[in-house]
Amino acid sequence: MNRKLAELSETEARKNYHGYVCGTEANLHPVINSFPAWNMRKWDGQWNAAFVYYCVRKSGSDLPVRYPSDSVSCNFAGCIAWEQWASLPEVDRWIPYELDMVCEEGDIILFDSVVNGQIRDTIGIVVENRENSVLVAEGNFNNISVVVERKKDNHIRGLIRTTDL
Repeated sequence: MNRKLAELSETEARKNYHGYVCGTEANLHPVINSFPAWNMRKWDGQWNAAFVYYCVRKSGSDLPVRYPSDSVSCNFAGCIAWEQWASLPEVDRWIPYELDMVCEEGDIILFDSVVNGQIRDTIGIVVENRENSVLVAEGNFNNISVVVERKKDNHIRGLIRTTDL
């Protein structure tokens, strides 16, 4: 269990980071600073995985922006990179979703088809495991950081166990 990451991500999500919403200027700079190739307009609405990376780094991990393996197709601002990285034999942290699986605080959780109908369309950090749902800290929930309750169902793609990360 990675209680430190869970607590930190909940605190960060409640700071209400946001893109350009309701005519306001985006305040994503702390979240996206590790990924300088994009400007603020490109990040708008595209920063859920960057939020996870930001929280993981802020919790003390030295995970690089891009993992040095040809098996990881992009940097950690992309949801797919998290699954590819966690599935590597030398990392071995990927747990495909099963109906009776127990989510732990601090697990990184990937979802399919909850935002735009695509695989790996959102990612977050488990704050609390409940009987039929999980409380998740997410970036880019309608372009705002939030703590949201999500059902445990077939939309969960899998988990990345972050113990000792």
